[in-house]
Amino acid sequence: MKQGKEKKYFAELGEHKGHLDSDSGAFAVPTNAWVNMQNARVGSTDKGVIATLESIGGTLRVDTFGSSGFIRLGSVADDANNRILYALYDTSVGASHCIVAYYKDTGQTYTVTFNGQVDQLPLLGGGLVFNKNYPIDMWVVGNLLYFTDNYSDPRRINIDAGIKLNNPTFSTSVAAYTSPINQKVTTIIRYAPQRPPSLTYQTIPSRTNFLREFSGQFAYRNHFRDGETSVFGTPSVMVNYRFGTNPSQTNYDLTNRITVTLAWQNGYDIEQDVQVFELAVRYDNQPGYFIIKRWDKANAADLAEINVYNAGGSLVFYFYNDKTGSAVSGAASVLPFHSVPLLSATGSTGLDRNFLGGNTLGYDTPKTTSLTGTAILSAPYGIGSQFFKSWSTYQLGIRFRDRYKRASGVVTDPLHSIVTIPDRGDYNNSTGFYNLIQATLSNTNALVEIPDWAYYYDVLITKNLRTRFFAQWAMRNTDVQYVIKNVNGTYTYKITL
Repeated sequence: MKQGKEKKYFAELGEHKGHLDSDSGAFAVPTNAWVNMQNARVGSTDKGVIATLESIGGTLRVDTFGSSGFIRLGSVADDANNRILYALYDTSVGASHCIVAYYKDTGQTYTVTFNGQVDQLPLLGGGLVFNKNYPIDMWVVGNLLYFTDNYSDPRRINIDAGIKLNNPTFSTSVAAYTSPINQKVTTIIRYAPQRPPSLTYQTIPSRTNFLREFSGQFAYRNHFRDGETSVFGTPSVMVNYRFGTNPSQTNYDLTNRITVTLAWQNGYDIEQDVQVFELAVRYDNQPGYFIIKRWDKANAADLAEINVYNAGGSLVFYFYNDKTGSAVSGAASVLPFHSVPLLSATGSTGLDRNFLGGNTLGYDTPKTTSLTGTAILSAPYGIGSQFFKSWSTYQLGIRFRDRYKRASGVVTDPLHSIVTIPDRGDYNNSTGFYNLIQATLSNTNALVEIPDWAYYYDVLITKNLRTRFFAQWAMRNTDVQYVIKNVNGTYTYKITL
């Protein structure tokens, strides 16, 4: 390393002698005193001289980066790759904050990313969101730079992918990022697909029907090129069993294919750091998912379908329920979100894990809601009809989630969020059936009711607050029946009395 020139000053104590004076105002600091110092020392030196203040030999300042307008907020040595990473705050007009990599063997500095390449952070604005009052703690794992500042989400970026974007001739096997880089690509918490699939029911001639006994939901999740996996996104609507519509089986549902579609919308791309996009199904009310389709960018055909989707098209999968998917672990199936703090002051690695400290966890729950519920009358009932127990009570609540599905608590209004299903009165078999509860939210006080960080919301409902188990009435012995499944797949209905 280049040797720095030593400068010596008299440092004996006494009047007009050298000493630390960090208390006095600038106008009152005496001769040969100092308020602060960097890369300097007092006392005995490497030359054996005493009573001096001198610069420390063997140091070389390398973080000027061609401009005096940068403030270094953080740095970390990546010894495995012989480089130092710096997070720089730009005080000039335009605020081109950046992360750079200084290579010690060549003395060359490469830009990893800068403010104008990162977009879409709704609350704090776009870019890298550096704040000169918040120092940045940085650490490196493999080719990933992790950094956090207690001001915005803990973040990470692929160093070589960023360098390759800004320096196309840089030698690396890592594919370059493309600009702009969506803000969620740079967060430690991994984002799930943000929209559920839509379902279309179809009948395909001359094909065996495996859907008549299927009930379940579909959802997507992401696998990322740096090895992480997201939680599952919002599931689809529930597909109910498709039994016959009358006891004679003369008119039953012929659906034998479900077309599962994800149609593109602006802002909902499959992002550049997603390597594999997965579709999964879960059966009945069971929580476990099974992977039934993977779109892998390493496969040319799959990549072409993803590119069509990102260009404004759709991803389509035909589900016949004729194959068993790959089972997902129970823990991964039910995980609602990754427990990454909202803010962290520091971080490090240990035991093959990332550790974050000085954390802010969870959101405050809104204190008020305009949520109300209304029971809706259904058409006359038939076999397979579903409706609420008469003379029962339910309570509604609402919960908000951020774009990574981290949630607030549930807010409810004990006066207005209670729904009572009316008594059926004359107990006839054609009226008084309520099959829906309609939830309503007013937009009048939205700024108070909806947190500024909210991206999703869930409307929740309790179980029946009046009773859990009951036997509803039956007018005649033919109104309550049980069913026997025959060998040929048909059903025989038997009266209970």
